[in-house]
Amino acid sequence: MLIRATLSIVTILAVNTISRAADPVKPLFEQGVVAAVEGENVWNCLPNVARMANGELLAVWSTSGRAWGNDLHLLSSVSHDSGRTWTKGTKLASEPKTLNCDASLLVDGDTVLLFWSLVRNPNKIDNLETWKTVSTDFGHSWSKATRVPMPHKYSGSQSHSSLKLADGALVLPYAWDMWVEEGLIPKTEGEMKLKASLLTSRDHGATWQPGGDVFVDAPHATPFSISGACEPGIVQLADGSLFMLARTGTTHSWETRSRDGGKTWDAPKPSPLTAHNTPTALRRLAGDGAVIATWCNSPRNRWPLVVAVSTDGCRTWSQAHELGGKAETEASYPSIAELDDGTIVVVWQQDLTKNVSREIRYARFNRTWLAGK
Repeated sequence: MLIRATLSIVTILAVNTISRAADPVKPLFEQGVVAAVEGENVWNCLPNVARMANGELLAVWSTSGRAWGNDLHLLSSVSHDSGRTWTKGTKLASEPKTLNCDASLLVDGDTVLLFWSLVRNPNKIDNLETWKTVSTDFGHSWSKATRVPMPHKYSGSQSHSSLKLADGALVLPYAWDMWVEEGLIPKTEGEMKLKASLLTSRDHGATWQPGGDVFVDAPHATPFSISGACEPGIVQLADGSLFMLARTGTTHSWETRSRDGGKTWDAPKPSPLTAHNTPTALRRLAGDGAVIATWCNSPRNRWPLVVAVSTDGCRTWSQAHELGGKAETEASYPSIAELDDGTIVVVWQQDLTKNVSREIRYARFNRTWLAGK
């Protein structure tokens, strides 16, 4: 979080390569609530979800007693029934008068790593810390939090799930502000100029090395939107290359590819996905290796939230299907997990009343539903 802050099924015989859901013929679509507005948790935002090695789902998000409060802390919840119901939120990280946000989960075997951003001065864009904690018992308990050394003064925006590459390397997407690096402090998000990048670890998260940077040199479409690129969603494709979709202030997510593990990136270009000043989540699925994307399909707003699939290495995308977000009601910051049976679970932040209250919602669906019209 920045401060102020046609697919079609060809034959029934091929259905097992298209969807591994328990009943691949029957479309599945369900919606529900992970975290409702309750008590002191009025502003629930910036969720992240991951399927752990035991098959259960873990969600982590930020919450506060009021909208845009300067006291965001982290809560976690586990689903034991494939995302239909969730345990009451457990507090993970909380410091008075700080923002704890941008939760990013990374599953490394039986170990779950949680990264997040900590802002000590919520009213000034000058410093952003990254912290880490680890669970080895599927989210029941967590290690003492430690700070992750970052390569820049204002390094954050790791709002998406991190990932483990085929060679075992761990990847943490992030972004950094160019003005802060020069000692020039932006007053608002609209003055920020950002580069998207990643950190890579080959020792299970003990140490991290920065990769190449991605900058989008294009004018932003609104005065409040960022310049450059941030909140990168990254996925590893079947050929081993990395694909990134970055949030920009233009009217599209911008895409780029790396063939050396993120050390260098192709020149970024606008993707086919219409989006403005909001991130796109990516997840490569098991089975046929298709990639799911979910984002806010609008050149100006953070609604509606939609989902689509690519079966050709993120070159083209299927028809978008709506998940949530009626007009004037923000539905954003999605995160994606896949269950053992191929069911896809997306969680996101959903406004109930603009600038007053938010909850965390989920949708469960299969590829057959996504293939429908």
